[in-house]
Amino acid sequence: QELVSGDNKPRQLVMLINDALLVNEDIENSRRWLRQASDLLTLLMMLRSTIHTRIKGDAGLKRQQIAFVPVGSVGDEELLNPMSNDVWNFLKEARVFISDNQIKDNKGIVKKAQDLTQKIFAHFTLKGNTTDRQTKSYVDYNTLSAFIKAVSRNSSPLLPILSNTNLVIPESLTCIGPFWMEDWSNRSMEEKFSFEGWRKSIQQYSQELIKLLIVIYKNEDGKFPPQLKRPAKGLYQLLMRDKEESTLEYSTLQTLKTKNIVVSIPLDYPHFWQEQLEDDSRKQLLEDPAAWQKTLGRSLTTQRLVMPVIPQYETFPWAAVAGKRIFSQLETIFSDRYFLASSELNLLNTILLVDDLAEDTTP
Repeated sequence: QELVSGDNKPRQLVMLINDALLVNEDIENSRRWLRQASDLLTLLMMLRSTIHTRIKGDAGLKRQQIAFVPVGSVGDEELLNPMSNDVWNFLKEARVFISDNQIKDNKGIVKKAQDLTQKIFAHFTLKGNTTDRQTKSYVDYNTLSAFIKAVSRNSSPLLPILSNTNLVIPESLTCIGPFWMEDWSNRSMEEKFSFEGWRKSIQQYSQELIKLLIVIYKNEDGKFPPQLKRPAKGLYQLLMRDKEESTLEYSTLQTLKTKNIVVSIPLDYPHFWQEQLEDDSRKQLLEDPAAWQKTLGRSLTTQRLVMPVIPQYETFPWAAVAGKRIFSQLETIFSDRYFLASSELNLLNTILLVDDLAEDTTP
């Protein structure tokens, strides 16, 4: 029996591409067909180059000395369609349209629609209902306030008293730096946009925005890109109401059917925000809400949609991300097995690159 080195034996790599065909779906909805944007041949070449880079430190492409390293999203996102998505996409594409130096016309229309959208869709709430009444949440002001007082009061003992339930941190919570990350996977979620139709200013803004959205998404002359027209149509559908309903205060609701939703809140928001009574007419103003929304959102994700899209808080600042497995990524980061494997692969790449560096002896 002859022993043969497995390193010198020719091998064949078979790649299987999983895809889905959606029946009775709106094909124009780009969110449903996002994963089909890449050409199949390009995808296969990228996969091959990535694997080759992992083994030898080079992509293995002729006349190209490059390395392919996967970064960014790794396919752990769900194909959700929350209402906030249309607001986020419209505002994002509106900024791109206005900043494009190649476009000279119609910027005023888009800029006006952008300003009105920020005024009308600013009243947003995210509600999570649970059937377990014993569930503790630090989104509840009283729960987090009791924990902070039990920890920080001068008379608190150095060693915690186990019988004090205020010191028990729920399993659904993770602390990262100055933020709490709370898992809401066991809740039924509902997003809500509120419109104060009884205000004359809101009525006027809504009517103006509807007219502008019609101009944008119904245009057939190519004056507006499809990336802007699609969310414009979505906002138009959210705003359309009967004349009698438009004069009242109403809300647009939608259930988020996902088990992957995480909320981020400041570590000690009771320190600067006090819970108000129902009959208290005073309003607390939050300084720089955009900075709060951006910072809290980046603790969850750097690329995905962050709710609320428009940073206007009537209570303490918060941010939420739906459809992304955030806690599973944290488990991978802190896994000893993953850390060791990653170190070995990086060391392997370093060793394989030594020969190439030794050949280059030119001063």
